[in-house]
Amino acid sequence: MAKKKKDDSEDNGVDPLDALFAKETFADPIEMAELQAGYRVFSTGFPHLDMTMGFRDPILFNMGAPERSVFESFGDNSSLKTALKENLTINIIRTDPTFVVLVMDIEESTARRWDSYNLTPQEKRRIKHINCCNGNTDDDLKTFEDACSLVFEAVKDRRVKAVFIDSVAAIPTQELLMDANGNTRSLTDNEKMGARATMLGKFIRKFHAVNRCAILWMINQTTEAITTGFSHPQNARYAKKTTGGRFMEFASQIRIEHKVTPIETETDNELSEAKLLLGWNASFRLMKNKFCNPTSGRTAKGKFYFSDFTEVGKKFHDSIDGVGFDKTNQILMITEYLTRKGFIKPEEGVEKKAGGNWAIQGHNEKGLLPALSYIKENPDVKHKLEMLMYDNANNAFSPLSPKDEEPPIETIF
Repeated sequence: MAKKKKDDSEDNGVDPLDALFAKETFADPIEMAELQAGYRVFSTGFPHLDMTMGFRDPILFNMGAPERSVFESFGDNSSLKTALKENLTINIIRTDPTFVVLVMDIEESTARRWDSYNLTPQEKRRIKHINCCNGNTDDDLKTFEDACSLVFEAVKDRRVKAVFIDSVAAIPTQELLMDANGNTRSLTDNEKMGARATMLGKFIRKFHAVNRCAILWMINQTTEAITTGFSHPQNARYAKKTTGGRFMEFASQIRIEHKVTPIETETDNELSEAKLLLGWNASFRLMKNKFCNPTSGRTAKGKFYFSDFTEVGKKFHDSIDGVGFDKTNQILMITEYLTRKGFIKPEEGVEKKAGGNWAIQGHNEKGLLPALSYIKENPDVKHKLEMLMYDNANNAFSPLSPKDEEPPIETIF
């Protein structure tokens, strides 16, 4: 009887199972070094939302959206979905001078919107716009399938860090645009049921196969079911749904639901009862998070302002950041909460004292606006408070903490 050949891995003292599943067999040396260093993480510009994701950058130590992940951002119309996309895009291209972002514009071209962000010409060149399905110019791609082919080739490059689809609800399939003979369909022709969902499913599967480092961020809309008003009350939970089929819910690793309420103030015009719209009270709820358990169901809250609305001797709101998300205000409030709960030492954090006084790392300021101004004018203090906030992110949200006698942090805003 022939003697069974002995495995060489046993002679070397290596477990055959470990040798079979060695990571070196699945990635090249450069990619292995990136995996050992950790996934890069990019801030959304909304610190409270960054904390809910549970990921921290291995180099800059900030929190936010990790690379090689799939996001679905959905909500009603004008619920800050595009604003969050643009903040994340700017933070990515400013993290490293080689990073590139792909923006797939389906509803309309958003290239002119970037002029208001004071980007340099080099930064604008690293935001690549894919204008598909518009047909406004000869350079526009006519179908979503053509745009997908371009994306699949681009994400093989490690410099591409994000792909944004704005939005899923506006994606037309080739079957909707043209028939089998290549002729344009009329509006009376019916689209095959589930055609968009089937195409998106194929796109996401192939994206996972060819992607190296990019984030796939899909913006979606919520719509009301047609039969909601005529169905049984027990079906009220089906009142709103997202487009693109159920597969997007399964394939997305993080799903963010957007909800906003208006921030209004009375005007000085005695002849008019109209109110001045200053911005939105933003609420971002993580409906799903497969990266960091248990973070599903966490809600990040803050404010988004359209403008300063400053008049002589009067200021309508307390935001020191001006237009956009109130990042400085969030840092102040969250670190004060963590200091009050005992997770941060008083001499290192923020204390709110009687009489509207704020003690910021031993420095006293009277009033909220002076405290916010002090943090914004001192980048070192702001950075230290931000790092302390991220160090205690789990403590801020954990409902099982023995020191958490009050509701979680999402209720303090």
